[in-house]
Amino acid sequence: MKLHSMGINVRHEDTFFIHRPEGLGDNLLLIFKSPARVFFGTMETNAHEGGFILFRKGSEQCYGASQGDYVNHYLHFDGGNEVIFEKTGVFTDKVGYLHNLEEIENIFRLMGREQISGSEYHEENEAILIELLVRKLAENQTEQPGDNVSNRHLDRFISLRSEIYSTPGKYKSVGEMAEAANFSLSHFQALYREFFSISCYEDLLQARLDSAKAFLKNSNMSVREIANSCGYESDTCFMRCFKNRVGTTPSEYRMKSGYNERGR
Repeated sequence: MKLHSMGINVRHEDTFFIHRPEGLGDNLLLIFKSPARVFFGTMETNAHEGGFILFRKGSEQCYGASQGDYVNHYLHFDGGNEVIFEKTGVFTDKVGYLHNLEEIENIFRLMGREQISGSEYHEENEAILIELLVRKLAENQTEQPGDNVSNRHLDRFISLRSEIYSTPGKYKSVGEMAEAANFSLSHFQALYREFFSISCYEDLLQARLDSAKAFLKNSNMSVREIANSCGYESDTCFMRCFKNRVGTTPSEYRMKSGYNERGR
């Protein structure tokens, strides 16, 4: 896949309108950041903020402002034979909506940075990011606009969950997570279970244990250092929790994992 051009939060006046009967010779992805009108032949579709459309190469492109200034992200790219479209089932030549817009925007930002990085591998990196973007569009797509407030909450919770699995020592308690998300503890816990089908407390413990296991297998960190890095109050608390949930002490787990400090 090859990136031709892109833009993030590109703004136009309320008279903005594009009509390309045969496209521009490549695929075009639009992420709408304002209400928009999209035409399919003589049929007009009103697209809400948070919607997207992926025009295939050669498809008619007809869209413009709907209410006030028009804002979007766009991506022109060539995907070869576009097998990835069929493989993922991503919507093409129709308006869709996204459960998690923030995840898609993060990939756009990565591509924007890659464009100016000067890396000798930037074309390969861009191709990887385009494929990732298409896959994430397919994972997040829905045919109907959702509750924007709920979507914003989900984005925030996904970011928090990503944090506890990448840096489990950042939050010492569920209360700290609720405060960071600006929710009451009870509301935060209810939403967390609704979004991920697991309590935040159990998920936090699992994130800590997963990280601890990785450190025990792949590092020479002491048990105390691991306990501190994973957010436990003390190494005693860590060892007790680890034994209760894993069935062995951290040191026994390290020995069974085959870690050999001398050979590392």
